[in-house]
Amino acid sequence: MKKFKFIAFLLFATMLSVNLTSCGDDDEPGDMPGPQGSDKKEITVEGVSFNMIKVEGGTFLMGCDDSESDSDERPIHSVTLDDYYIGETEVTQELWKAVMGPNPSWFKGSNKPVEYISWNDCQEFINKLNQLTGIYFRLPTEAEWEYAARGGNKSQGYKYAGSNTIGNVAWYGANAYVVGKS
Repeated sequence: MKKFKFIAFLLFATMLSVNLTSCGDDDEPGDMPGPQGSDKKEITVEGVSFNMIKVEGGTFLMGCDDSESDSDERPIHSVTLDDYYIGETEVTQELWKAVMGPNPSWFKGSNKPVEYISWNDCQEFINKLNQLTGIYFRLPTEAEWEYAARGGNKSQGYKYAGSNTIGNVAWYGANAYVVGKS
């Protein structure tokens, strides 16, 4: 059981590391570089570009009450969020290498998500990214992550992030480890 929890923690830490939210110096989402009013901002660091997508704020019901949900997902409760930006894709190995140097990933490929990283590695990455870009990046909150995954204020009420059929949106076998493909 301990081995399972450790592996689960590593997977959780990897998941957390792959989406970054950003606010400007005054915590104003409009301070992101790029065209004013744009819903997508391109950031370039050390020759590697990545996109931040604007998520318009709103109120949603967070959590799950069905029989398959874990106790920490209950009860369903209302959450209100302001506008924010979130990474369009996971942090790629190419971006990780541009910011951090060595690539710790087991499944190598410049356009694959970085993996085999700890929470501390994520914090170091974010600190270096902040220094290199002059933009304040951070990990998304659980509410920001869930709201974005559900489609934000454009949600169509799916059970999963974009579908009621988990196979349409979940990584497995042939579609795993390719950024932006699932």
